[in-house]
Amino acid sequence: MQNGKRILSVTITREIDSGADIDYLGQYSAQPEYPYAIDRHHTPQCASQAYSAAHAAVDQLERILGYLNRQRLAASPEQNVAFSAAQDVLLTAQDDCLACDCPGGYYTRNQYPYFNPNAQNYTDLPHEEIIRCCSANYERAEALDREAWCFIGIRAQAEITIDENHHRSSWAVQTIHSGGLYGIESDSDPDYLSEIEKEELDELRSILTSLGFSQRAIAVAFKTVATRSR
Repeated sequence: MQNGKRILSVTITREIDSGADIDYLGQYSAQPEYPYAIDRHHTPQCASQAYSAAHAAVDQLERILGYLNRQRLAASPEQNVAFSAAQDVLLTAQDDCLACDCPGGYYTRNQYPYFNPNAQNYTDLPHEEIIRCCSANYERAEALDREAWCFIGIRAQAEITIDENHHRSSWAVQTIHSGGLYGIESDSDPDYLSEIEKEELDELRSILTSLGFSQRAIAVAFKTVATRSR
C-alpha cells in the first residue's frame, strides 16, 4: 500500500452472450435454400423431407410412368385401359413414398418453417452421412431455441484502488478486466471452460503488472478468485 495501489478482488465472470450467431450450424428461413434444407413441420428423418431416399424411388417411378405413357400412346384403345390402370397404381405409389411417416417436427406458428443447415463442411461425405450431420446441426439449433443451452462469454476482472496522492479519502474503486472470450457454448466440456478461465486470468495478471502492481500483490490477490454468473 506504500504506492497507493491495492487489488481488492479478482473475479471470473460468465455472462450470457446474446450477440452470437449460429451460422456454423445453419439458419432458419421462410424458404428452403439448400438441397438439405429441413422442413420443420416434420422430423429430419421423415420420408417427406426433400433429401430423403424416398425421393430417389419417386424419380425411378417417374421414369417408369414416362415409359408407360409412351407405350400407351402407341397402343390400341383396349390396351390403353391397362396402361392407364398401371399408371394410376404408380402414381399412388409415388404419393405413398412421400407420405409423412413421423409424429411431427418443432414448427409452431410465427416461426420460420425451414432450417437450412450449414452443409459446406460435409460435401465430401456420403449422402446418408451428410443427412446425419445436418440433422445434428438442426437438433443443436432447436435445443438453443428451447434454451437447453446458450452462448456465454468468459472474462476475468479485478477491482482495484489507485491513489497517486496517497490520500485514503480520494481512493476510487476501478474495474480492470481481460479482453474476454465470447461465443462459447455453455455446455462445453468443463475442462475446456476451465482452460479459458485460466487464459483470461493470465491476461488479467499481465494487465495488473503493466499497471505497476507487484508480483507479490498479484499472487496474494489471486489466491481467492470468485466466480460470478450473469
